[in-house]
Amino acid sequence: MTRDFVLGFLAFFIFFVANFSLTPTMPIYLRNLGSNAREIGALVGILGIASLVCRLLVGRVLRKRSEKRVMMFGAVLFAFTFLAFIVFRPFWPLLVVRFLQGAAFSCMDTAAIACVISVVPPAYRTRAISYVFLAPCLAMSIAAPFGMFLMNRYSFTTLLLTGTALSACAFLFS
Repeated sequence: MTRDFVLGFLAFFIFFVANFSLTPTMPIYLRNLGSNAREIGALVGILGIASLVCRLLVGRVLRKRSEKRVMMFGAVLFAFTFLAFIVFRPFWPLLVVRFLQGAAFSCMDTAAIACVISVVPPAYRTRAISYVFLAPCLAMSIAAPFGMFLMNRYSFTTLLLTGTALSACAFLFS
């Protein structure tokens, strides 16, 4: 394993921890803000839609920019979206924030996989890709309970600041 592979894996893993900490907590937070079930569904689902749409653009960007730069951009954008959750409350601004989170997700996800493919020798590429795909599974298993713990024990603001810090770490590892 090379240094670039390990750093890329850590960036990918930490990014997913930040992302998956919102999975169980966001609907509760939105309900507390007064959102109805339809708005919560839209706010949860827009991330996936944005990620799919933006993936097409990220693929084009990767032809001109390095994988590391795209990963760094995704991590910074993700950090800012966590901070935006603290500031914005109504439905429409949060919908834009969630769309931007989807864009950040597609930047990190697509670029991290491309980075692994480019830094690992062909003989070890299959094994390396399978290790990288462990990151989301591992992150989901610890991030959801971690997010609920932070929200229940402290506050949603603490969870968001932790997500910002995790995104900054993903930036540094990128």
